[in-house]
Amino acid sequence: MFKRFIVTVLFSTIYFICFSQIEVRYDVEYIINEKLKETLELKQSGSDMFAMHIKALENFEGVLIACDNKSYFTVENRGMDLKPTDYMSIAYFDLVSWITTATKAENIQRRNFQRVEADYNKEPWVFINEARVIAGYVCQKAYKKLKYENQPELDQLLVVWFTTDVAVTSGFTDATGIPGLILFYANNEYKYTAKEVATLKKCKIDLPEMKTKTFTQSNKEAAARMEERRNRKK
Repeated sequence: MFKRFIVTVLFSTIYFICFSQIEVRYDVEYIINEKLKETLELKQSGSDMFAMHIKALENFEGVLIACDNKSYFTVENRGMDLKPTDYMSIAYFDLVSWITTATKAENIQRRNFQRVEADYNKEPWVFINEARVIAGYVCQKAYKKLKYENQPELDQLLVVWFTTDVAVTSGFTDATGIPGLILFYANNEYKYTAKEVATLKKCKIDLPEMKTKTFTQSNKEAAARMEERRNRKK
């Protein structure tokens, strides 16, 4: 009985170590709403910019590294030569980096050398009894409302599919509190769908120390700067 217990503990420990040090690669997709679809079809103002961005996303790949109870997510360019006029894609490429634990998600903004904590994701998850296979893993669906303080126009729905077969609970981008590895993520603008999950022999997430603030605080500061510029123009 004792031997069986030891074997079980060892197996569980090895399983956790192996599957808590992983790399996941995701396809990236831009969600085209009806208004944008109409803009593109009628070639209205701004349609060229969005068309270029959507085409560029075909050459982007999401990469998640998870270990030591935290996850690092970023987007990699798979060789496309972005021109200065592709500023929408460049801005997306620069901003989509996150460090996430089970309870906290921080957007890494390298241009400002700061981390911005997602304080808009405090609503509870709703778990749905549905199954779907993604990258070879059986996943369950969950969703929650993202509520932005003093900016209800930004409120949106976040949908994820996750697997409990991989012992990672450190979240994905701004999604925290999910009991498993997130293999699909969708908000109002982007979808990330896992296509490959691999174990790593070594996993180390090293990021420099940065100043930190909340998303709400960051937005208030940005609004104050815009107001100051408007007042100067007057």
